[in-house]
Amino acid sequence: MATELSPSQIAGEVGRNSGSVPASSRKKTAHPFWRGFGLLLISVGAFLLACPILNRVLPAREFPPLVREKMTFLARHVNEYNTLFLGSSRMQAHVMPTVFDRDVADHDIHSFNAGVAGMYPPQDGWMLDQILALKPAKLRWVFVELQMLETTLPRTNRDSMQLLSWHDWPRYLLLCERWLTTHPHRHWRDRVEEFTDRWPDFCAHTVLFIRYYTDLGRGSALLQRRIHPESAPVNDWTLLGPDGDGFLPAVHALTKSEFAGLEGDMAKRRKSPPVRESADPISRQALASIVAKIRRAGATPVLVVPPTARGTYFAPAPKTSPGLIVLDFGQPQKYPELYDTKYRVDPSHLNAAGAVIFSHLLAAEFLKAVGTSP
Repeated sequence: MATELSPSQIAGEVGRNSGSVPASSRKKTAHPFWRGFGLLLISVGAFLLACPILNRVLPAREFPPLVREKMTFLARHVNEYNTLFLGSSRMQAHVMPTVFDRDVADHDIHSFNAGVAGMYPPQDGWMLDQILALKPAKLRWVFVELQMLETTLPRTNRDSMQLLSWHDWPRYLLLCERWLTTHPHRHWRDRVEEFTDRWPDFCAHTVLFIRYYTDLGRGSALLQRRIHPESAPVNDWTLLGPDGDGFLPAVHALTKSEFAGLEGDMAKRRKSPPVRESADPISRQALASIVAKIRRAGATPVLVVPPTARGTYFAPAPKTSPGLIVLDFGQPQKYPELYDTKYRVDPSHLNAAGAVIFSHLLAAEFLKAVGTSP
């Protein structure tokens, strides 16, 4: 009588007879999607690891115009100066080193204006890093324009060399922190709105950071330089100003309507002086980093509030910044000449005559802060 087999025994007999391997002993293979994803991660990781090596192999990055002229000049004469002015066009077009140095002659100061138009935090920190990399041996004073961290990019020319040049990791990290930091006492809906308002500019900053880190485009520029050596940028020394000390006067011919608007702006500020504010924590963090670097270089930071037509301005609170020298010119009642339209080209900039007045006042306030004796 034949013995009946159970279903499992029948399956085993069929497997043995067909020579197939039981399912439990078959080698499992990864899903094609995960295999591809793993290979992609390996490729991206290898590329990111190679980028710093390529950066060392490639020639030094080019500086944007004006920065290039000032950095090239400083590289040749860095130890001839013991004082620097750092900031945007409000430093570049307001401080005349020749005037300032004469007024503080007892302190044996030789200064250079390293201000660059459009250079707002965190770009000024990048500029300071480039200067300190030259290892200035005689640096004693660094005047820094007080500004809040600027995260908004211009609507056009977002791929310019000046924007790309400073998007390194330290600056990008500050931008990320600024994007993630919102006002703590606002409703959550308002905080979400802050995030969304900043999102387009943050994405643009991220693209610039990726281009900076991966050196995209530098290979073609290097090839172009090899093929056409004459295509290398030529320094325009006129960008160092009429006295070759970095001061560049602001020049702008106002129309009648612009002049009327300027008079209105100045009258408003004289009536309602700008209000000091401590700014956001990331702006204060960026400033603290600059102050620390200047001190590590053996110099003393001097913080300067330029004469502004805005309703508010950034300056650290005295209680939270002991030992810091802050020269505040955001006071129309104390410095009325700086808010007179005949010394202005626009709400943000003084003309050449105004720059002379400002340089004298800056020297006078500096001497009050540090003493007349060297």
